[in-house]
Amino acid sequence: QGHVSSMKLEGCVHQCDVCGNKFTVAQSFRRHIKDHHGLDTKQYRDQYGDSEIVTNYFTCRCLTR
Repeated sequence: QGHVSSMKLEGCVHQCDVCGNKFTVAQSFRRHIKDHHGLDTKQYRDQYGDSEIVTNYFTCRCLTR
């Protein structure tokens, strides 16, 4: 019997709707919106929605015995 698990990887692309900058590291995006636009993640999502424009997943198909 097999087990399939998916998880997000770093390398997803986040785009700032305020200025258009793109980030491949989520922490860099969060720091950018805080330092440059004075927004935390919740405030950003409430005003602009999801920042992720490219999502990468890793899928593990592990066999269990």
